[in-house]
Amino acid sequence: MAMQGEAMRGTGAPVPLHMCRCTYAPARTGISQRWTAVLVVVAVVVCAAIIVTCVLLIPGSGSEPSGVPGHELLPSIATSLAFAAPVELSSILRVQPEQVVVTGVTSAGTRKLLQQARGVVVSGYFAADESGTVDALLKTLRVIEDNGRMAVTRVNDRAMLSVLLQFSNFGSLVNVASGVSVGASKAWRHVASSSDGTKLVAVVFNGNIWTSTNSGATWVERTSIGATKEWYPVASSSDGSKLVAAVYGDRIYRSTDSSVSWTIDSIGATKVWYSIAGSSDGSKLVALVFNGNIWTSTDSGVSWVEDSSIGATKNWCSVASSSDGSKLVAVVAGGNIWTSANSGGSWVQDTSVGAAQSWESVASSSDGTKLVAGTRTQICMSTDLGGSWAASASPTMWWKSVRSSDTGLELVAVALQLDQYGALLPGRPYTSNDGGGTWVEDTSVGAPKQWRSIAGSSDLSKLVAVGDLINIWRVTA
Repeated sequence: MAMQGEAMRGTGAPVPLHMCRCTYAPARTGISQRWTAVLVVVAVVVCAAIIVTCVLLIPGSGSEPSGVPGHELLPSIATSLAFAAPVELSSILRVQPEQVVVTGVTSAGTRKLLQQARGVVVSGYFAADESGTVDALLKTLRVIEDNGRMAVTRVNDRAMLSVLLQFSNFGSLVNVASGVSVGASKAWRHVASSSDGTKLVAVVFNGNIWTSTNSGATWVERTSIGATKEWYPVASSSDGSKLVAAVYGDRIYRSTDSSVSWTIDSIGATKVWYSIAGSSDGSKLVALVFNGNIWTSTDSGVSWVEDSSIGATKNWCSVASSSDGSKLVAVVAGGNIWTSANSGGSWVQDTSVGAAQSWESVASSSDGTKLVAGTRTQICMSTDLGGSWAASASPTMWWKSVRSSDTGLELVAVALQLDQYGALLPGRPYTSNDGGGTWVEDTSVGAPKQWRSIAGSSDLSKLVAVGDLINIWRVTA
């Protein structure tokens, strides 16, 4: 997302300067003075060429990296990744317009980073605690920052992560690895974000609530509620201060201090809460019960009202809200799409998509006009408040979670694959920058994974994704 060979070893290794010797003997009898002069000149030229070549190939010599925009780096040459022991760090071995060469690398995480960056030749690994390592990595990344997106499949230490986050062009998902802040992989269910993407909240099924105030660089486990619970949906206000989370088959909890403390709902009876959404200020909320009804709140979750006007209970599975909380959209698994233009006061069923669908997820633009909904096979779009819907050019996948930017033009989704028998397989994230017209698979996460939920800032420049028994993944630029 290894290259073989060996750098600076075996045959073809550069000749040390002390071995670059040229000699010449006096001309033999019969050779004219003119030919003697010619031989002297040739010998001097050859010797000078050898010396120049040796100097250029000495580790550390050569020019410093150039970060000039437009400096295109070509595909790298295969070199060794299998040293028996770490080689001496020599920050930048050699830089040419065609490639960047790094030596002395002893960290697997850094190796993966450099391998995936275009035009980088790796001749070893380097560890984050070695002297000069951070400076070496910074130099290398500055060369490639303007020449392509970089991806890391695993960041094994805080020092390395802090280095990577300094680069604006670091646009692929970064895995917050086991042991960094959240511990072992967990059964993550849902995740939510503030509008600027700095405050995040994620919930674990049969676990606890976790929060971050630095775009996911570090996480804090919240245990004030008591015993672990089967957390399922979660939602956040625009500023990240007001949070609401629900337990599958239990109650709704709310926080007004960014998860420092939590208060249980006043509904009383337990329910199979499946999805929650709200206005940007967190005052208007809507929650869905699987095989139940829609519930709404206009006081940040202090009190709730059940809406039974729709008729029989349904398998509600996902809901989204406009920023002012007035326009809502909800989908039914094995049913239809429903929309409301008055904060859930009344609902309209949409049948323009034809027969009932296996709806899975839904998202809305800030004004509620542009909607996106995922089924277990496709993604559908609406640009008229849900009045009409059309299938997008999305691949056939089980679309577990979709998110929209505030404009509705940028979209992101996580999906699971379906085999020929309809069985679920791990999948990858997908993005669209044209309102769902086209979708691009993000392979930076490496192997497909069991995704569950994705969230992000209002412009989707910052993303966070979670899933079953995996770690938290995020985009920070």
